[in-house]
Amino acid sequence: MQLNVPRLLFLALAGFLLFLTDCSNRAGLAIHLNELFARADIGRVDMSVAMSARSRTGIADFPARTGEIARIASVLRLVEVRDISAASLSQVRGWLKQARKEYGHELLRLPPGVHVYHSAVRAPSLQLRDGTRFKYLVLIWDAVRERAVVLVEYAYG
Repeated sequence: MQLNVPRLLFLALAGFLLFLTDCSNRAGLAIHLNELFARADIGRVDMSVAMSARSRTGIADFPARTGEIARIASVLRLVEVRDISAASLSQVRGWLKQARKEYGHELLRLPPGVHVYHSAVRAPSLQLRDGTRFKYLVLIWDAVRERAVVLVEYAYG
């Protein structure tokens, strides 16, 4: 068996560049979410983030208290979901279904007692200073554990 050194080098470089891109995307997501949270007078939030390798979606997990969630929901004009099975929420259910395939976070399964909020699609409140915008934002909050998860998708253009 003969090794194709140029091809192996190319594959190694491509893999490394994908790794760097993913690291950059994760850092960018944390920066973007902290920009939104700052609008709600919440200081910098330490969060664990992940970006999809197959789409423009990302997820962040962070500690959150009642007052912080209320301010985030108000400033970003999020709507609280009372009944996730409502016909009008089929799009939100679709986002969550896809996210459960991508990410293993337990709150995405909507355990009993969690609060779910969502934005309108391409809401003006999701526009960032650098011109980036999120297509949507879903916030899932576990009040008992004081943990929250944000699911977002970056918009095109």
